[in-house]
Amino acid sequence: MKKAYILGCLLCFAFVGQAQSKYVEMIDEGKYDKAEEKLNKKLVKDPADVELLYGNAYLLSTPAYGKHDTYQAYLTIKRAHDMLSLLDDKQRHKLDKDLINDSTIALLTDRIAAQALDSAMAVNTEAGYQQYIDIYKVNSSYIDKATAMRNHCAYVHDSTLNTEEAYQNFIGKYPDAAEVGAAQSHIIDFEFIKTKQTNTSEAYDLFLKTYPDSKYQTVAQMQHDQLLFLENTTPGDWTSYRNFKDSYTASPWASAAWDSIFHIAMRTRDQEALDYVIKNCSISAYQIDAFKMIHDLVTRDGEKVTLDD
Repeated sequence: MKKAYILGCLLCFAFVGQAQSKYVEMIDEGKYDKAEEKLNKKLVKDPADVELLYGNAYLLSTPAYGKHDTYQAYLTIKRAHDMLSLLDDKQRHKLDKDLINDSTIALLTDRIAAQALDSAMAVNTEAGYQQYIDIYKVNSSYIDKATAMRNHCAYVHDSTLNTEEAYQNFIGKYPDAAEVGAAQSHIIDFEFIKTKQTNTSEAYDLFLKTYPDSKYQTVAQMQHDQLLFLENTTPGDWTSYRNFKDSYTASPWASAAWDSIFHIAMRTRDQEALDYVIKNCSISAYQIDAFKMIHDLVTRDGEKVTLDD
């Protein structure tokens, strides 16, 4: 990330030709030990001095300084900002001559926040980004970047666990993350596996209602319809197929129910079943065959009676 470097250059060159705080000049000249000694000595006596606080934050945020400390630099520049807000116009005017004002404090604060984000990205952990978000609340674009990176780290971690619980925890923790859709997709995968293991029409019905737009919608619907048919019918019992057909009129297996009713009726020569086909079936071929079967049964019975007589 080049943001911190760019901001550092702006601080060094934006006010070329204008007077600067003597402490900033020492630091820009690389006289870190001398600046440190003078600043620390005077801060003991006057810890609320804005120029001293600004100079110390500037020193602590200078990467080449051996005791470079972004966090302490941030706390210090925040204190400088707070102390500046308490000064009157005359005191502010005096500081302004040394280029210490709201603008330069804001610019230094931004540089420090950018450095801290660079450090968080170098470590690249969920905890590191969360710590950044909790502390450096000065630039929304940095916070957005840190938030996105935090979410990604968390998702990568949960992906390595690759459990339904891990993905659910991720969504619960970061519901606005860009990776929520991917996590939800994994959860649906796990839920469909569990549905297949249960393998009942009720389980598939629940899955379809819970995830109506999933990639498994078509397969789940087909399995649901087939299992509903098998669970509500009994091979050889034509009435069970009739009851299924009447109860689930929109089922794609309604035609299979009619097939079963017809074949059972023809195989068993059940007159009630045959009569039901003739009166209710919309398949004319089935009606004709059932009628012929009824005719044959009646004819044979009549011949038998004549022979017996």
